[in-house]
Amino acid sequence: MEMCYGLLALLFTWKLGISLLTANFYLLSALALCITIIDIKSLTIPNSLVITFVILSAYPIVMNYNILDNIYGLLALFAFFIVILLIFPGAFGGGDLKLGSAIGLLAGLEMSIVILEVSLVTGAITGVIVALKTGKSLKTKIPFAPFLTLGLIVAILYGRDILLVYYRILY
Repeated sequence: MEMCYGLLALLFTWKLGISLLTANFYLLSALALCITIIDIKSLTIPNSLVITFVILSAYPIVMNYNILDNIYGLLALFAFFIVILLIFPGAFGGGDLKLGSAIGLLAGLEMSIVILEVSLVTGAITGVIVALKTGKSLKTKIPFAPFLTLGLIVAILYGRDILLVYYRILY
């Protein structure tokens, strides 16, 4: 994991440059990786780490100068997870709901869409592979924090590029 953190730091610095915002995004991504490891091992996401994530998100949110967009991101991911949990009880855990909402608060509305898409696609592909390899059903529980973390990192590094592709397709 230490190599992973080091490579992540190099990637963030290469892509985003050296700044306080880059350091903050790195810390948030490193924290999300810690949450991922815990979720993989125990299928739980500690509230204390989600609260820490929200606190560390304060700097990028303030620097965004559009707090309303961040609130929309929180509401969008919260609403998504609540609707899925109402339609398919047990599909996600409460920790996924809290972590997803915290990530939505950090990312804002547009980036939340990128994060959600990346996490759902990679999660679905992984779920199918796990089901095929283990011979279990598609209802086998797998941790979702790794996919939210991947979505977060992809959105931080390439989210604007992905959104530009979306806009070119739509308009």
